[in-house]
Amino acid sequence: MARTTTRKPKTAAAEAAPVASAPVIAAAPRPAAKLFCVTRSRGSAWDGSLAMEQQAEWPAHAAFMDGLERQGFVVVGGPLEDTPYLMLAVRAESLEVARARLAEDPWEAARIIETTRIVAWTLRLGAERI
Repeated sequence: MARTTTRKPKTAAAEAAPVASAPVIAAAPRPAAKLFCVTRSRGSAWDGSLAMEQQAEWPAHAAFMDGLERQGFVVVGGPLEDTPYLMLAVRAESLEVARARLAEDPWEAARIIETTRIVAWTLRLGAERI
């Protein structure tokens, strides 16, 4: 003899409920570092007749800066068009640490570039994105 079963109709809430939820993974905490705005300028050894990528020590400078970006020290950065200036946003434990790290740049030692100003930056807009 065949058994008959009756199914209860699903409610809208039951249909909308997820079958299984993925575990919630907390984002890795950001290092306890402050954000700094850095202004750099062309130094006395900058050759105005050459493009940035043609300046002396370019490969060493580019590798150094790429390393700082990979390490999370440099958040964003680049030259300001039609000016002798470059801007960086960096994360460091202190102004002194930021200054010391940038002083290791081969372009600083060669006076191709110089760090002119480092200022603590309280980011009010877009902070959650960086």
